[in-house]
Amino acid sequence: MTYPKQVIEAMKEKGITFSDRRGGGPRDDKRLAYGATCTWFGQIQEVGKKSPHSIPCCPLCGGVLFEMPTEQEWWDGVDKYERDGHPGYRAMWEWQRIQKVCFPLRDGIKALEAAYAAAK
Repeated sequence: MTYPKQVIEAMKEKGITFSDRRGGGPRDDKRLAYGATCTWFGQIQEVGKKSPHSIPCCPLCGGVLFEMPTEQEWWDGVDKYERDGHPGYRAMWEWQRIQKVCFPLRDGIKALEAAYAAAK
């Protein structure tokens, strides 16, 4: 199906992207996925296998994920939280991503904070 240019542009403004046979594809998908029950986050292309209900899952623990239109939106939120009085917050999240680990949220974010503090 072909959509008018105005529709495609309006969808892109909202962060909605898709591809067709003429180009684009998964690499053009800018969505960022993040854990609903864990601290994992990454590009939508990095998500684990889908659950039996076709829900994208954390590639490490299998937990359900949320998503946002772009990675920039994620980092903007992280940076705002750091500016609001939590120094080192961004560095902690950058560290976690490099380590390729996730921590369950049942105890809040304390496990991530403890692991990051121990690694410093």
